[in-house]
Amino acid sequence: MGFLWAGVDVGKTYHHVCVVDDGGTVVLSEKIPNDQHAFSGIAGRLGKRRKPIRWAVDLRGGPASLLLAVLFDRGADVRYVSGTVTSRMAEAFHGERKTDAHDAYVIAQTLRMRGGLPTLTAADGVQQQLKLLLSRRLDLVADRVRITARIQDLLTMISPALEKALSLRSRGALRLLAQWQTPAGLRRAGRRPHPGLPTPASCLGRQGPHRQSPHRRADADRRRRGGGHRSRDRGPDGH
Repeated sequence: MGFLWAGVDVGKTYHHVCVVDDGGTVVLSEKIPNDQHAFSGIAGRLGKRRKPIRWAVDLRGGPASLLLAVLFDRGADVRYVSGTVTSRMAEAFHGERKTDAHDAYVIAQTLRMRGGLPTLTAADGVQQQLKLLLSRRLDLVADRVRITARIQDLLTMISPALEKALSLRSRGALRLLAQWQTPAGLRRAGRRPHPGLPTPASCLGRQGPHRQSPHRRADADRRRRGGGHRSRDRGPDGH
């Protein structure tokens, strides 16, 4: 009965599909839009030939995701032909000008002639989506680190004390700097609350952008706790 071998050159807006038979003769060569109805239509037409068909694509995800979803839903046998393999196989067809149609033809012939090509499954599509989301998250984290480092450099140039007092990991500190960028601005803002913003004191601490010495902090802590060791040394008369 023989097989049909379909190669797909994946594009962002359009794909080119080329189908060959066991003898390498082109059965179909068609440009189709990146659309679910187009994929279902061409898969249905090929199914009417009542021959088992194998598919090969040159991308695992991205623009090929919708096509792969349609093929997996139909239970299709889908293989992956990498760009490196396609380039090497294209040397056997050097008489053709490089076009999308030619690339699809090379992919179809590679599928027909070479065994052991990697098989794609629905799990591969999920992994590609996870990789895409992870790479996006890593980009966002890298941007945040870069921007935070830049703000720290600018704050060090303007006021080293302010840079030490502010924690740029706090969203409140960033919102505060968006409103007041200098120690003078923060002093003018005072400790009063502002609508939609944290108070300057809450981000700078009780002492503002200048830090106390350890001894003064310890004394202040003892006073807040109720008098510290001196109150215990006093007599009944309070002296």
